[in-house]
Amino acid sequence: MYAAVGMNLFGGICYDAAAGGGGGEYVCENINENANFDSMATALVTLFRMLTGESWNAIAHDCAMQTGQMAMAYFMSFVMFGQVSGQLSGGQRARSDAKATKRRRRRSSSRRIAVTYCWPLTNLLTDTLTN
Repeated sequence: MYAAVGMNLFGGICYDAAAGGGGGEYVCENINENANFDSMATALVTLFRMLTGESWNAIAHDCAMQTGQMAMAYFMSFVMFGQVSGQLSGGQRARSDAKATKRRRRRSSSRRIAVTYCWPLTNLLTDTLTN
């Protein structure tokens, strides 16, 4: 959804069609042939790149300079949504890891108790039986 909205808002910005003799060039510093909203594929790659934290604020700044402050609301909502959804999925994994750790601790502590309390009894029984 964010890629489609980004294509509508930022598709074709920072692109100077008159420069370069027909080929055109990107005139912004961070919006280039690898990071742009000109097609769905590059928009998805750009959004993924921004979600990982790589120069998302510089790309947002370039878009805001070309289109206005609405770009900042778009990018801030995207980054916040991505962080929250990442925390929620990571929190679920952390809860399941915590449960597994708790189970392992319980098992190992019960083994320690068994070894600690049964070892003297075992020694006592073997001494009694051998004598």
